[in-house]
Amino acid sequence: MIDFKKKLKSIVEEHGTSIIFDSEACERLLAEHLSKQKAAQNILLIAQKEGIPQILHRSGNKSYVALQIKMKKALDDRFNLPDNYGFITQSARFAVNTWAYALDIPIPGNKNRSEPD
Repeated sequence: MIDFKKKLKSIVEEHGTSIIFDSEACERLLAEHLSKQKAAQNILLIAQKEGIPQILHRSGNKSYVALQIKMKKALDDRFNLPDNYGFITQSARFAVNTWAYALDIPIPGNKNRSEPD
């Protein structure tokens, strides 16, 4: 199983944080490194386009809960799916946690930021 957090972190380490501000580069790199994981690729790209990694980069984990809510709303708006099984909520949490880990931002409630969920 692919560890998306470590994969995204290696992309950020190799290409720098500038990719969080460049949708085209981010999309290309995610497609290149996560070519067989379309769902994860799309969720991380939606987060990038919604400004999630940019906000994390600027404010650290101060806006963590607000970012999860923002990402959930973006996914709700984009896919218009009922959240009966928590898919949207889990996807929003995945996106925020993965970008936070890639940017080396501590996740609230997570004692050791170097270990992914």
